[in-house]
Formats: sequence, structure tokens, C-alpha cells
Amino acid sequence: MLLDQPATILNDRTVVPARFIAENLGAEVDWDSFTRVVTVTKGTTVIKIQIDNNVAQVNGVNVTLDQSAAILNDRTVVPARFIAENLGATVDWDPFTRKVTITRAGTDGQPSGSTPNPAPEPPGSSGACYPDTSVRTYTDVTGFPLLNSFKSTASTQYMYDYTAEGYTKYHEYLLSIGFTRLDTSTDTFHSYRKGNDAIAVGYSNGETLSVFVYF
Repeated sequence: MLLDQPATILNDRTVVPARFIAENLGAEVDWDSFTRVVTVTKGTTVIKIQIDNNVAQVNGVNVTLDQSAAILNDRTVVPARFIAENLGATVDWDPFTRKVTITRAGTDGQPSGSTPNPAPEPPGSSGACYPDTSVRTYTDVTGFPLLNSFKSTASTQYMYDYTAEGYTKYHEYLLSIGFTRLDTSTDTFHSYRKGNDAIAVGYSNGETLSVFVYF
């Protein structure tokens, strides 16, 4: 589908055309040009979001937004995750392709009659199922206590409790086995690739190391 206003990143948040995301999630959209308020309605859920206002409403309850709605090229854009999740959808972000995947409630992305692929278990657990044995190598090398792990559409994220020196250790390990750090990296989020393997590593306050392994 061709959009007259593409998805855009504002203040590190992805915004998309309001009517595009809402109607594709089965909601109705109303625009009040006087108050500059977008009203998104689906069943009993009513979302009100005003241009340049960081406080929106969901069923009458105020919600503070990281990024307000805005007008770009005469089109109203809204925070993708805020709208999607309040309409019961799930949102996944791929930092390598810069692609947002939104899955409607009641759908799992699998063809009718198919059996969903099992999610990988955390490193060190018995019976773990990985598409590639290298995944275990990449995640187990940290040596840090695993806080939790979960699978999204395109990757599995592993979160570790670690010290500030831990990130440097992991960075040097990836380089030593042939990974290349990509130019899209930031101070706190680094991306690496080797052949068809892709890994993203983020850290916060020297306390948590997040490793995204892409299959």
C-alpha cells in the first residue's frame, strides 16, 4: 500500500498516518479541525489524541505520551505503538531494516491450519530450540545472569544483569568472531552483522545488557 505520508521517526518514536493505522486495525477515525483532536473508536475503546499535546485519553483516562500527534505534509500522524497497543494489536520494531510490524489481535502471522514455530527457550535451559546453534554461542558468551528472554516477530531478546565492563567484553567478542559493527549504531545501541546473522546490543545505565538475535 502506497502512503501519501510515510512512517517517520520523531523524538525516537515512530509515527504513522492516523487514518492508515486505525482503519487497518478495524477502527473508525474522526477529525475535529476546530480542536485538532483525532478520535479513534473501536468497539468500546475510544482514543482521543490532540495535535502537539502530550496528553491523550483512552476511555476518558489521561495518558502521557512520549511523542504527541503531529501534522506532516497535511497529514495527521500519531505514535504507532500507542494507537496499535490500545487497539489490542502487538508491535515489533526491527532496528536493522527500520521496519515496524503490527499484528492485529486474534492473528499470529501463521497461515491457516499451520502450527506456529516454537519460541526458543532461554540459554542454559534443557530442550532449547534454536534455528541455528550459533545463537546459543552468541548469548551464552556473556557470562552474566539472565534476567529474562522473549521472542518477538523477528528476533529473540535476552536481557542480562551485568556491569559496565560487560558491554565492552561482548562487543570485542562479536568482532573477534567476524561480526562487523554497522554505521546505524548509537552510543547505547549497537548493531552487528556477519553473513546472514544479525545481532543488536543495547545497554542501560551499566545495569542491563539487551541482546537481540535475528533469525
